[in-house]
Amino acid sequence: MRQHPARIIGCVTAALTLLSWVPSAGATATNSEDPTNQPRLAWQDCGDGFECATARVPLDYDKPDGRSIELALLRLPATDPAGRIGSLFVNPGGPGNSAVQYVQESARSAYPAGVRARFDIVGMDPRGVGASTPVQCFDTAADQAQFFAGYNPLPINRPELNAAANLAAELARRCQARSGWLLPHLSTANVARDLDAMRKAVGDAKLSYVGYSYGTYLGATYANLFPGKVRALALDGNTDPTAYPAGSPKSVPFVRVNAHLAASETLDQFFTLCAAAGPRCDFATGGHPRTKFATLAARLRENPLVLPDGLVFGYALLVDFTLASLYRAADWAFAASILQQVYAATSPGSIARVPSGPAATHDPPASNTRESLFASVCSDTRNPAEPSDYAHAAAAADRQARTSARSGPTSPCRARPGRPRIPTATPALGGSVRRTLP
Repeated sequence: MRQHPARIIGCVTAALTLLSWVPSAGATATNSEDPTNQPRLAWQDCGDGFECATARVPLDYDKPDGRSIELALLRLPATDPAGRIGSLFVNPGGPGNSAVQYVQESARSAYPAGVRARFDIVGMDPRGVGASTPVQCFDTAADQAQFFAGYNPLPINRPELNAAANLAAELARRCQARSGWLLPHLSTANVARDLDAMRKAVGDAKLSYVGYSYGTYLGATYANLFPGKVRALALDGNTDPTAYPAGSPKSVPFVRVNAHLAASETLDQFFTLCAAAGPRCDFATGGHPRTKFATLAARLRENPLVLPDGLVFGYALLVDFTLASLYRAADWAFAASILQQVYAATSPGSIARVPSGPAATHDPPASNTRESLFASVCSDTRNPAEPSDYAHAAAAADRQARTSARSGPTSPCRARPGRPRIPTATPALGGSVRRTLP
């Protein structure tokens, strides 16, 4: 999830270990719920020990016999079938990140052997995301790439803000034209209903679940909609489930949940540890990383760096690259190397060049990650109406964060025609939600 880079996996490991030993009475018992309402999963071998399946669920749960959509699932079966408790569903956040991809890339490394022994690790791409019925806003991948090549998520002046607002409106138009039938049904409440349907489909009487960042909001929503169906929730990098969707008309969702503070604190840790590492951290060469980063940001605001491959490394890419690098401490050495190369290349009189554009340091996104992120946020949250409201919100966030990156993002939510009624959950649980039930 983009809004909470700190502590991915981290503190949740102990909770996951405990999940393996919670008394499992009833966890794998034959589900007494009406079997006619349970989706059927035909698991198939997908290589490297993984199994995959698709399920059909209602587009609108108020019309269960109406149009349906597909959900994609991937699981890593428990290594100790005799001691198996059930399925552990995971969501890596976003919103818009692929849980299928996350399980495929991280299930073996992210979860202790004791958890993998007693649980099938299951990823379900939320509706609208990845391999599930996706939000599609472009005719071809080339059209998508061309559009986002000109999309600036961090405008720093009035002309850039106006251009970003126009592109946001154009994105909303494209999404409405191609996926307008799907957009009204992408709320987290509906994803939680899908999750409950998949709980039934795998035969678990109660849900065991791990969510990161936005995935914590999904977990809290599930707990509110289905409080009697929760076996255990482990939620890491909690999104405040009352602040995220609501707020004042001019507040920004990710600021409401203090994402800017989480990012600032993590970036500050990166600077501190890099400085302490000295020569072992490339970005500590020739000055304190915090000071060098501020200088680099100022340089790129004035004169973006054009890389040999034609990529423009400007202020927006600096912020995006740095934020993405914060999610995993294992990426910090690589990030320090790239930052040092860009710093050297932008130094007065330097002829140094960055060899190529920076590689993605977080889990590679599903092909429609950006579109599905916007669709989810627009479904769930209250957003400012005018582009200038985002710049004002960003300025206020800068004043709160010790280490900040000034931004004025805009959202296609304000431009989406005919905002539909979105089914929502009952008032969400506040604070950190971690329930362990027998």
